[in-house]
Amino acid sequence: MPKRVMYAGKAVQIGVTLLLAFLLICNLYLIFMEHFIGKKSPTIFGFSVAVVASGSMEPALSVDDLIFNRAQESYEEGDIITFQNGDSLITHRILSVTDHGYVTQGDANNAADPDVVPKHAVVGRVVWEIPHIGSVLAFLKTPLGMVIFIILGLCIIELPFFFQRRREQTDGEEL
Repeated sequence: MPKRVMYAGKAVQIGVTLLLAFLLICNLYLIFMEHFIGKKSPTIFGFSVAVVASGSMEPALSVDDLIFNRAQESYEEGDIITFQNGDSLITHRILSVTDHGYVTQGDANNAADPDVVPKHAVVGRVVWEIPHIGSVLAFLKTPLGMVIFIILGLCIIELPFFFQRRREQTDGEEL
């Protein structure tokens, strides 16, 4: 096998290993912050993530979309924000800004939300979304999902070694 291919394979393997390690660390951090510290929307590098659970923001956001929020100094009319409402996180659009907070409404709702959102309750503005990936991530946060994630990661890391050993055995038998 040419050396370039071997080096490329090693580089890909190292990249995948680092990516999986980073994702595992991030996932463990989020689980720890949510379940042991009690922080409802922990941040990583200034971003928090949430999964859209209802259709109130259709068509802008759909159920199971993964959204990334980032805290801003200020928010404007038209911004889609995620905010704390009791034990829940809600993502709606700002209709107007008042001295007391923000009047919000879901795009698919007929009326504005009944309560003004206080400025301190805002988690952040939606800055990015990945459609329909939320259910996968929710599964990966479960113990079974994390075990499957680790097993798949180990398989990806170990498969090249397995094939290399197999190829060496086959080459040795041909001699």
